[in-house]
Formats: sequence, C-alpha cells, structure tokens
Amino acid sequence: AAVRDALGSLDGLVLEPVGQRILKNIEAPIEVLRIRLGEPGREDFLEQRRLGVAVLPFTDPSGEVAGYLADGLADDLIAGLARFRTLAVMGRGATFHYRGAAVDPRRVAADLGVGFVVRGTCVAEGAALRIGIELVAAGTGPVLWAERFEGTASDLLATQDTIVERVVAALAGRIAAAGQADSIRRRPASPEAFDLVLQGIFHAHQTEPAATATALRLFDEALALEPDYPLALAWQALMQLRRWGWAPTGGGDLQPVLERARRAAALDPGDGWCQLVLGQVAMYAGDLDLAAVHHKRATALNPFDAHILALRSPLAVYLGKPEEGVLLIERALRLDPFPPPWYASNHGLALYAARRYAEAAAAYAAAAMPQTGVLAGLAASLARLGDAAGARQAAARLMAREPHFRVDVFMTMRPFREAADRRHLREGLRLAGLPG
Repeated sequence: AAVRDALGSLDGLVLEPVGQRILKNIEAPIEVLRIRLGEPGREDFLEQRRLGVAVLPFTDPSGEVAGYLADGLADDLIAGLARFRTLAVMGRGATFHYRGAAVDPRRVAADLGVGFVVRGTCVAEGAALRIGIELVAAGTGPVLWAERFEGTASDLLATQDTIVERVVAALAGRIAAAGQADSIRRRPASPEAFDLVLQGIFHAHQTEPAATATALRLFDEALALEPDYPLALAWQALMQLRRWGWAPTGGGDLQPVLERARRAAALDPGDGWCQLVLGQVAMYAGDLDLAAVHHKRATALNPFDAHILALRSPLAVYLGKPEEGVLLIERALRLDPFPPPWYASNHGLALYAARRYAEAAAAYAAAAMPQTGVLAGLAASLARLGDAAGARQAAARLMAREPHFRVDVFMTMRPFREAADRRHLREGLRLAGLPG
C-alpha cells in the first residue's frame, strides 16, 4: 500500500495489477503491480484478446488410442499454459465442446475470442504412438509452429513435458519465457501412476456415483505406486468430498479428507489445483477463513482457470458476499462458455443468495443434469417467486430422486457463516414444501 501511495501520486504513472505471487516465508499471496505510462485503452484490450489460447481436443484418426490419453494430453497443455499470467487460456469445457468435430481453427477463435488455437492428433501404430501438434494464429489461420513426437505409450510422461515446453517456446515472443520449466505440473516418477491418474480424472469429470467410485479406485492404485503424488492425493480428496456430500445422514467427519488435501498442497504448493482442493475441503469442514486463503492462492497460481473461479463462488456466498459469488461464477462462464453441469448449481446458489430469484430459477432450470442441489435450489427459487405449483413440481422431482431428503440434513452441508443467510435458504426450501 505504501508503494502504491508513493508512486500513484506521480503524474503519468499508472499502476496495473498483474496478479498475486506466493513468496517464501509469507503465508498470504502478495499483490504485484506493473508501472506503465498513460492510461490503458483499446490496445490493451486487443492485446489481451490476441494472447488468448484455446487447446482443442486431440483427435485420433486411428481409433486405437485410449480416450483418456488424448484427453490427458490436452488437459496437461491447458494446465501448463494457464500458469502463465500473460495468457488467457480457455477452460476444458470450452474446447472439449469441439470433440470429434472437424472445425476450422478460425471459427474456434471467433467463437471463443482467442488469438491462438492449439490442435493435435494422437495416432497408434502397433506399440508406437505418434503425436502431431500445431499452433495456429486466429486471424488468417497460418500454422505458426508444428512438431511431431514419436514413442511408445509408456513414454507419455516424458513426451507430454516436451510438448508443453515446445508450445510455450513457440509463444516466446509474447510471454516471459523465464522459468518455463517450473511452470509444468510436477510429474510422478512412475509412468504407471501417471496413467492411473489420467484415467481417474477422466471418470471424475462424469460426476455419477459409479464413475466417482471408479475414479477413487484408480487414484488409490496410483497412490499405492507413488504415495507422495500430489495430484493423485488432491483428486482422491476431492472425490471423497463429493461422496461425503451424497451421504443421506449428513456426511460424517471430514478431518481425514482435510489432512489428505493439506498433504497434497504441502507436497506441491505451486499447483493451483492442489490449493483449490484444500480450500474446498476446508470450506465444507467449516473453516471458511482457511478456505479463503487457499482459494486465493489457487487463483494467484492459475488466474484464468474457470473451474477455480466457479468453485470459489459458493465460498463467497457462505461468507455473506453473494454478489461477489455471482461475479465469480459469471466470470467463469465467460471463460468456459460450455461448462460442466455443476456450474448451474453454483450459479443458482449465488443468485438465490443475492435475492435474484427469477435469475436463480433460470440458472437452475438450465442444468443439464438436475441433481439434488439443483432441484432443491429450483424449488426454493420458485417458492420465493410465488410460483407454488412450480415449486411443488420441483420438490416432487427431488423427492422422487431422494426419498430420504430432509431440509435439516441438507443445511448441515451448507456452511453459511451468518445465521440470517442460512435461514434464508432453509425457509425457501420449506416454503416449497420440502420435509424436515
């Protein structure tokens, strides 16, 4: 603040925030400012657009490569590129919308508002695996950089590191190349553990109980091979948190899950996903202040990760800041215009807490997979709007899905700090006719 005050008074100087950094021996992230001459204008906006990157799903013309390997390669590129704060990298949901489609990169760039598109192929020939990757400029569609990588599937670990490094090097004129080796997510020593985690993440994205059970088994197997693999620990903790949320009687003790998430974040403090998961578990364990610290660290590490922003939204609501929650989820939706189904629940919760009931009902109604939280929120929103028939219908759908649903149990898993905010949701659910 003292530096800002001293420099901010000088004519012609503008201090621009460029994100936060985590420094050794300092717990809270430190805000970093950039000095520039003159006011930012249209050229700054255009430069941000030019620095947007979309990574398309890799295609498999041979039909022989396992889907999770191709998906994992694209995911890893997204994660690696997102760590560079000068790049606005589109989220997984935005680009995986194009899976299996033969699309012109210029169309993708126009749809998503980015300046660069990364696309690639994975082709299996017997035991060999051949990967081709291109970096395409949005304006006229020229290929700025292309490379081929060959090896066996067991070489995937080293191959993915090389690909991420070379894509980053291809953008060296537009990003700071210094420290790029540190930008790549920490790898396990065991290629088998890496393969199991890729498979687990593939199932974790599907959200159903059976898929969650499969994901947990795969993460357990990975950790049996490499007990200190941070990403496996973080995903295991997240799946255990998801299963806790499904428990009909209130979930139980989250302390073991919290300790697992702490361990993941301690093993790799520079991984935004590990920080996010620790924040999520801390939030539902009732430690909202700890959750806020790690959510902010996650954003400082990966400021363009839509999932991080979307998952921060409920914490803002539980802290009594619903409008901030709305801003976070809506920013996530701008970064990821084709989001996974759970975004709708977080969007609806923030809008309901902000007393924007019509918008909340619309957000809940748009959910592709209406699960318990979505149907409960829809019922409460319609009840607040005075639509008794609609509220009863949503409540009936919920009870058909969850015959043992009770409002009091549901509320134990909603860690509102303020009693008035908790009461606002509870009364809406009961107004809709839900039991308990």
